[in-house]
Amino acid sequence: KIDICSEAWRFVNEKGGFIADFMRSADKAAQFHREPLSGYTRPQLVIRNFWAACGEGHTVLLSFGRFRLSDIAEQPSAVGAVIGRALLEDIIAASLRVKELDLQPEVK
Repeated sequence: KIDICSEAWRFVNEKGGFIADFMRSADKAAQFHREPLSGYTRPQLVIRNFWAACGEGHTVLLSFGRFRLSDIAEQPSAVGAVIGRALLEDIIAASLRVKELDLQPEVK
């Protein structure tokens, strides 16, 4: 069982038509940090994303990150499936937010 507690910083440039964000596992000193429930483990993560508007109704996403799974290496395929599903859901939600903000660059 995996528990994720992360913090994020986001920069939006409406005129330029892009969003950049940085996410990482929350430090134990963070105000909102809570220890995972019994039976859950929390991987350390760092994720960087950059969305750019490309024409009408299209967005390009560049994303890269790192997960440290040392505590949960017993079942890497199950862990990969859970993390992959969570990342895909986040990417889809973020892409929809970019479209809602209508961050399309002006075409002259």
